[in-house]
Amino acid sequence: MKVIFHIALLLLSLATTYGQMLPGSDEVQQNVLDGLFDDYTNEDGGEIQPEWLMLLEDLLIKPLNINIANYEDFSVFFFLNSLQINQIIAHREQYGLFLNTLELQGVDGIDILTMRRLMPFIFAGNISNDRLTTAHLWKTGKREFSIRWEKGLEDKKGFKPGEDDSAPPYEGDDNRYIGRLRYVSGNRISYGFSFEKDAGETFAKGSNPQGFDFYSGHIYMRKPIKHCAQMVLGDYGLNLGQGMLISTGFNANKSPDVARVKRVQRTIFPMNSWQESRFFRGSASEWQLNKQINAIIFASIRNRDGNLVRADSAFSELSLQVSSFQQSGLHRTQSELDNEGVFLEKLVGGSLYYRNKQTKVGVQSVYFDYSPQFSPALQPYNQFFFRGSRLLAGSIDFQSTMRGNQLFGEFAYSDNGGWGGILGLLSSPDSKLQAALLGRYFSPDYWNIWGAPFSESSLPRNEAGFYTGLVFRPSFPWTISAFVDLWQHPWLTFQSTSPVRGSEKLIKIEYREKRKWLAYIQYRWKGRNINQSNALEIPNQSATYRQQLRMQVQFELSKILTLRTRLEWSNAGTGPSKEDGFLVANDLIYKPIGRNLSATMRYALFRTDGFASRIYMFENDLLYTFGLRPYYHHGQRFYINLRYRPWSPLTLEARYELYQLFNQTTIGTGNEMIDGNQRSIFKTQIRWMF
Repeated sequence: MKVIFHIALLLLSLATTYGQMLPGSDEVQQNVLDGLFDDYTNEDGGEIQPEWLMLLEDLLIKPLNINIANYEDFSVFFFLNSLQINQIIAHREQYGLFLNTLELQGVDGIDILTMRRLMPFIFAGNISNDRLTTAHLWKTGKREFSIRWEKGLEDKKGFKPGEDDSAPPYEGDDNRYIGRLRYVSGNRISYGFSFEKDAGETFAKGSNPQGFDFYSGHIYMRKPIKHCAQMVLGDYGLNLGQGMLISTGFNANKSPDVARVKRVQRTIFPMNSWQESRFFRGSASEWQLNKQINAIIFASIRNRDGNLVRADSAFSELSLQVSSFQQSGLHRTQSELDNEGVFLEKLVGGSLYYRNKQTKVGVQSVYFDYSPQFSPALQPYNQFFFRGSRLLAGSIDFQSTMRGNQLFGEFAYSDNGGWGGILGLLSSPDSKLQAALLGRYFSPDYWNIWGAPFSESSLPRNEAGFYTGLVFRPSFPWTISAFVDLWQHPWLTFQSTSPVRGSEKLIKIEYREKRKWLAYIQYRWKGRNINQSNALEIPNQSATYRQQLRMQVQFELSKILTLRTRLEWSNAGTGPSKEDGFLVANDLIYKPIGRNLSATMRYALFRTDGFASRIYMFENDLLYTFGLRPYYHHGQRFYINLRYRPWSPLTLEARYELYQLFNQTTIGTGNEMIDGNQRSIFKTQIRWMF
């Protein structure tokens, strides 16, 4: 507690002074994230560290020249959809080079909000040789060192000794440490490493004599030699086609921005975040065979976490099998340590694609090898799952653009007999109207843990569906967005002993007056069938649904102070059981341009009848991260983020958050349970750029 007190005292003393400075990455992050994920709901909640936030930080140092940028370069901007990227490139080809970035206002589909998000990362320059030079290796870029510390202020069960004075379930202490050291020069080169220890994991002893629990490193180069478009060694991410085979980036499926149903992401990118599951370890490179044909080659080998079981077999070499994959990255208890790195995943693959001004066609293939073999316990719902040690999968993807319309899709096959595909159409006949149609089908036996196309399920299997969405801008301040998604699971699921049908609907009406006012009202409904046991313990189908009505207003109190207020009602039911929930939240955002201190704060009151009527909210966090938290039961939520830059190279950050329930005596379950009605966390980060 003394450490926390001294850090808080330091921040308060720093906040009493002001210095004139250029806008920092914290202000830019706030502008980019503002409203972008209000409608994204992650059923797991928690902290998210999307790689593209760091890629944008790199472009803040060395902006992108929009006069030489191609589709791949623009795809780093998560807030741009495929139609917008194509319109920018088409405008440049039709009217010539941009003389000023403000000319983007004349591009169809680029509104004021998109311009505000885009401006810090781009410039309009002359066409020049964009090849990597030796100066980029250490002279033209920036070096970054950052270290973060987090600690829960209440004791959790996992850190307490057992009733018989036995050792606590968690091997380590309740501190979390995260760090990074790297060098970056725009989008041309990046190299560095990061490390992490989660709360409950040990440091430099016990199961982690090497120090931290997780290490990651990479070397990324863009155009290092002739014909090589990009190359990475170490830990990296990969996105191919529409995600039927591989997509390790952050994806948000359904939102009022209906054109986002089409995946737009960098194909190869370096791994900079601290998430320990969805990345590859090895090498990947892209080669330009001629002006229109490129080839991507990649390989990875690393140990992964899983549930190791002993099979009933007379052959010892087949006696050990992996029944499930673990992706939490937590190694605190003995059972989690037993699952750590128990199987080896090897994969190798490639992609060959052709692209011209209107069309792209690609062919991908990947080969997986698992040791020990993957063999989940046989259940009725998973009898079509892949079982074995080797799998070969391939796909064909395409997109074709003509007169504001874009047809796209990807069809994939795995050699265990499974197949699947998506087919979509984006249409923007004029600047006021945008429409999206998408159909998909994934057979029950299609299997690929690295796939992440547009879907209702977390993995592309056992699903058929059709999505349609519309964005209409009748006049400048007004935007009307809506979508309907209908789907079914042809085979059984974990929650249902028979095929399932479901649907989701959304309508949103928004009014935006430049940067001064923003107000919207939104209604969302989602329903499907799940199992519900009766008195005879015979499962039967019951309809379950959740509907939400949201009203939000945001306005500038002054040039440096913004107030945001949200009211939200939630109603959920399963069969005869019904739940209601209500939330009111106020955010205060202090971000003076050119000043050295910024802050965001939230206070929310909520009351729900249970978890089914929970309400998700986006939360600002420390730099490079944000949260999507579920609010439920009866309580209050408070957090404050402070960022202070005493001078340009140094950024100091601190966050305090409180989650308090009025109608509960404990919070959490299992080893995460707190004997009390509140959970609070303190975080601090130091970042040095030199």
